[in-house]
Amino acid sequence: MSLSPMKAHYLLLLYCTTLFWACNLSNQAATESTVTLPANEEAFTIAFGSCNHQDKPQPIWKDIKAEQPDLWIWLGDNIYADTDDMAVLQKKYDKQNATKEYADFKNDLEMIGVWDD
Repeated sequence: MSLSPMKAHYLLLLYCTTLFWACNLSNQAATESTVTLPANEEAFTIAFGSCNHQDKPQPIWKDIKAEQPDLWIWLGDNIYADTDDMAVLQKKYDKQNATKEYADFKNDLEMIGVWDD
């Protein structure tokens, strides 16, 4: 999937706004916000999340997939893998990728992420 320059612009704007908002939240309730696209652009849905544990049930992927996002952004841990052993790390990613709901989810859309620690 490749993004048009306009979609890339809106993605960057949304990312920066989200980052600024998250850093300044200070225990306020979260509110929903929307970005209005110009009339000549089709809707582009972005979903994001973090703190995914590969050893726990993950029923949420089916619900997120039902929203038909065009892009998933990992804002934090896509697995929990505090290790320096690359073989252990690979096993943890293999376990996550073997989760049927997650595999179905990630096969249908673009995924990107940030490094959090």
